[in-house]
Amino acid sequence: GSELGKTPRTYIPVAMQTIISAIPRSASGRVVYKGWSTLTRKKEHFDESDELFAIGGTGWALLVYPRGESKTKGDAVAIFAKCKRRDRDVEAACTFRMLDRSGTEHGRREVTWTFVDGAANNRGCPNAFERAAVDAVARQSSEDYVAFELTVSIACEARATEPVAADALEDAAASDSGLSSHMQSLWTTGAHSDMTLHVGDSKLPVHRCVLSVRSPVFARMLESKMTEAATGVVKIDDMDADTAKRLCEFMYSGKLDGDSKVWADASASRALMRAAAKYEVSELVRHGAGRVSAGLTVKDVAHWLFFANQLGTPEAQALQARCLAFAETHLEEVQETDGWAQLFQNKAVAAEVAALLLRAMRPPPSKKAKHRYRREVRPSA
Repeated sequence: GSELGKTPRTYIPVAMQTIISAIPRSASGRVVYKGWSTLTRKKEHFDESDELFAIGGTGWALLVYPRGESKTKGDAVAIFAKCKRRDRDVEAACTFRMLDRSGTEHGRREVTWTFVDGAANNRGCPNAFERAAVDAVARQSSEDYVAFELTVSIACEARATEPVAADALEDAAASDSGLSSHMQSLWTTGAHSDMTLHVGDSKLPVHRCVLSVRSPVFARMLESKMTEAATGVVKIDDMDADTAKRLCEFMYSGKLDGDSKVWADASASRALMRAAAKYEVSELVRHGAGRVSAGLTVKDVAHWLFFANQLGTPEAQALQARCLAFAETHLEEVQETDGWAQLFQNKAVAAEVAALLLRAMRPPPSKKAKHRYRREVRPSA
């Protein structure tokens, strides 16, 4: 790839204060763009930040490919972490987040790599965020603003540098598969359950330890002196049994039986995402938002836009941004749908959506953004 060179843009690296703690050691840094739409449109051109922070004897920078790199599929933004100044192998968990002007998250990617001493030092996501979704976030601000944040947690120093044998990799994959199947079996059999969910006429045997780990809401419920913690019975009257079963299945195994069929059913999808949001199973909301985003149509985009607006979680905001971008592209057709008419019957939602859509439709400022380099230092949250 080649650098962006003289392409007009505003690039602001934000060095975040390193969090000193016991292992893992963590730090975050942010690159902010004002005038995002003025960046190059050529694939494989990238923008590399200065060193954002140092942690555990290593320095870290962020590489952003506005139009993707060689392995990018479709029109997406690729993002990579660059590990500098290291004299040993480093195992690091990296999180990439897309943020708007207010700091609200509109998407994230989480990955773990071993950065091997002497080997290529860039690791990242060739398809981090859809370009349309990033553009929609940027256009929410008059500054055409979008930020990408890198958080690195160094779990340990990797000692072994020998190549891993293929059979070892197969054994690891089989182990992961076995764990998932065992957790799935624990859910389906209800063996050794110590709590029951009452959903309508259905009684679902579950395990406190699993639900409290997977859902902050269940964790708070079971750590308190609430009746549910004492009796081991939780009554749920705002969802149907099928939705509750899918929610539990995902909390146990991290997947859904008949996943494609579930997300093809709009009613079932909304019920499941609403349940996941209520119990703060953000992984499931994020998974659902991704599946829904990939299948948006002119007929249903307004319905999903309204739903995402009402749900209000960070993962739902990412879906809202994707819906806005889709609606902007197909606005004339979308305005003819029943969903669009229903959307604007709700004055509060209509006002908010209309404002966001107008920002998305607004063309970039007539004056091209100029380079204004500055560095800000803020404590990590």
